[in-house]
Amino acid sequence: MRVACIECPRTSDGRQLFPCVTPPDADVVVCIDEHALCDDVVHCPNGEDEDATICMFHRLVCSSLTRVYAGLAEKTAHQTRGQNSVRS
Repeated sequence: MRVACIECPRTSDGRQLFPCVTPPDADVVVCIDEHALCDDVVHCPNGEDEDATICMFHRLVCSSLTRVYAGLAEKTAHQTRGQNSVRS
């Protein structure tokens, strides 16, 4: 069995859109913004953007990435402060 790769365009500001898992028509693909995933509003034709399992993983990944980004920002700020104190 071959699984088709569905690609959605980016928004005008560069954010990636995500395809609804089950397109309503083979010729039409519905793409939604990441902010529309798991927001308690159905955007996909079959409601898969609010599926409990998908949302559980989506929220887990988002919270993990938020912690990683915060840690990197803190480390970068610390390194920058350290470099500035060496130059002083």
